[in-house]
Amino acid sequence: MSATRLAAFAALLLAVSLARCDPATFTGTALGPDGRPVVGAVVMARDVRAEEPSQLVETTTDAGGRFDLKLEMAYVGSAIGILAVHPGLALGMEYAMPGLPVAIRLGADPVVFAVKTVDADGSPVAGVAVHVVSVAPNSDTAIMPFFFLDAGPLDGVTDAEGIVRFKGLLAEARLSLNIAAEGLASVAVQLAEDTGTELTVTMVPEGRISGRVLLDGQPVADVEVRAIREHDNAGGWFGGDTTRTGPHGAYTLRHLPAGNYGVRVSGAEGLVALPLRQVPVQSGVETAGQDLQLTPGALVRGKVTDASTGGPVAGMWVWGGAPDWLPTQITTESAADGSYELRLPPGTHEVSVRAQRMYSLPEGQQRSLELAEGDVVEGVDFVVQPPAAVTGVVLTPEGRPATGVIVWFAYLGEYGGRPHTWAAVQPSGAFRLDTTDSFIEQGGYVIARDPFRDQIAVAPFGNSQRVLEMALQPAAYVWCTAQTPEGKPLEASASPRM
Repeated sequence: MSATRLAAFAALLLAVSLARCDPATFTGTALGPDGRPVVGAVVMARDVRAEEPSQLVETTTDAGGRFDLKLEMAYVGSAIGILAVHPGLALGMEYAMPGLPVAIRLGADPVVFAVKTVDADGSPVAGVAVHVVSVAPNSDTAIMPFFFLDAGPLDGVTDAEGIVRFKGLLAEARLSLNIAAEGLASVAVQLAEDTGTELTVTMVPEGRISGRVLLDGQPVADVEVRAIREHDNAGGWFGGDTTRTGPHGAYTLRHLPAGNYGVRVSGAEGLVALPLRQVPVQSGVETAGQDLQLTPGALVRGKVTDASTGGPVAGMWVWGGAPDWLPTQITTESAADGSYELRLPPGTHEVSVRAQRMYSLPEGQQRSLELAEGDVVEGVDFVVQPPAAVTGVVLTPEGRPATGVIVWFAYLGEYGGRPHTWAAVQPSGAFRLDTTDSFIEQGGYVIARDPFRDQIAVAPFGNSQRVLEMALQPAAYVWCTAQTPEGKPLEASASPRM
């Protein structure tokens, strides 16, 4: 393909908007290991690329194994992960793009994975809820984990022997679990491929944090209080608890494993509280007296603009607090005109932007502000860099535009496969992978995969290789074993698709 035509494909994708869009339709077919349609498979989808992930949507395949899902999408052009389950078959996962039918292949020989919960003496603990937070079929980087943010169809409860079994998994499936029960500390587990088919988890008594939320010495009811363990810098689903204050302003945070926690308040209109840090928690002990004092605080105002156009940028998270610990940062979001208003308690705060949608904040814009009660600080503006992109076209072995193909980044550096680094190829064969200039500068590879025909293509990207032409070829597998510098084998082996 000529450079002119390739550039035209790239320009076509540059026009794709990042604006929020109407519900999208995803269609496809669930196939068994023999390639035949699977009737009655439950197919699920969720858009996790939004700042607030969408609700889980599910349907059932018809007599031809076909499914049709409607899902509200965060951005035009986004691909999503779709999961299919059926009794007697191993779960199947694939990426899908609105308007492009997808084939989801369910595997043969599903395995049963068992979780056993015991107490400190080794006796079984019954009635423990085991929530599957995420699941991925194997270590193939083409498939990112599928997230169940709340109760999902794979969850279970331990029986009288302290055991719960998960059916329908592939032998190499990876799971992230959250395990909790009344009066016990929750346990977060991320399982690797070499975990085996059974896991024993020791449950211990919960730690608690309690206190009140006050305004001028008076209790404040119905505000959210959250505790996050200090090692959980991502502020994810694990390592903490969320509750609301009662009529007397009191709160109790439960199911906490031992450790140090940060505690913060949100949802108090026009008020803010200085978050608590280094709150110690011990197993079976309640750390009481952790009061939070609400105050009108100070206001910081400014605008977020695009470095290339000078126009406003909506949806950027502006935060204030300690830069070294995300969970206690206080955040707000820039409006449609790029403006923001951030309310902070009195004291010294770092203020900066946590950019979204592949925008990035150049160095040197973070501000340090000394704020007093009632201060209003204007003009704290930020200029963000728009997304960079690697674009190109994917062709079939016959030289025609490939459709129904997924492309993703494989970085050489520390930036591994992340949900934002993949996309689906357009019907024209063109693709666009949004990222940042710093990601592109470090270099790596773009991988394209056709799940229907088990074909793959690999092409390097970098500063001088931002527009690519990729030709699919039949996939093959290479088995290898990793070793330490001393020549000792590592626990995990890899089976990359080549």
